[in-house]
Amino acid sequence: MEQTYGKSMNQKTADIVIMNEVRASVARGEPLSRLLDPWVQASLNQRYPAILKFMPTNNETIYDKYVVKIDKETTAELKSFMAKLPGHVNVAMDGVTVLSKQKVSLPCSV
Repeated sequence: MEQTYGKSMNQKTADIVIMNEVRASVARGEPLSRLLDPWVQASLNQRYPAILKFMPTNNETIYDKYVVKIDKETTAELKSFMAKLPGHVNVAMDGVTVLSKQKVSLPCSV
């Protein structure tokens, strides 16, 4: 795939774009490997020239660099929401498996 180079693409900008793509994939229930698909990468490169050199190369990198951050942000958001509710709140959650890893990053107690 031919790489094009833009003037404004850097690691910080690429991380924002890739994070948004990962959020969309997770929200739609798509596999993380979607970002490794050459057609998806070509589409991203068309929209954001020079992003290919910043793209993750395997599922583990996507998980460690982006999904863990999303998990921590979502957990903090949930804790903040629960803290605003009056009275005692009980929450039960089923586990989620991503890339054969089951993790709960933070206990959800307020």
